[in-house]
Amino acid sequence: MGQTPHLPHQYPTLYSNIEAPQNLSPIRSETDPIELLSQFFEWLPTEPEFSSEKQRAILEPIKDKLVEQEWNIDRLKSQKPGEGMTLDLWEDYGFKTGTLVRIRSLISKFKQLR
Repeated sequence: MGQTPHLPHQYPTLYSNIEAPQNLSPIRSETDPIELLSQFFEWLPTEPEFSSEKQRAILEPIKDKLVEQEWNIDRLKSQKPGEGMTLDLWEDYGFKTGTLVRIRSLISKFKQLR
């Protein structure tokens, strides 16, 4: 009976000397996701949509609740059921849906600035 020839376990490849790119997007830093969410809420009052005293006061309880519930910025932006923030859950937290819409509209801008 013939034996299967023994083949080496590793083959050199064309790409074996190429390293994968590290952290191409600045948002993929080593920052803790919850800390990043906190930074986002600290940044929001610098934007015209949240520059009034009344708007800034609205943000504090939202930030506190989301940090307490361990949300992150990507889940907050996502609208996929089971993955992201739904309007129903937002309202269950006691927040107005218009605020969520305005917050979401600024997430991409925040990420680009980081």
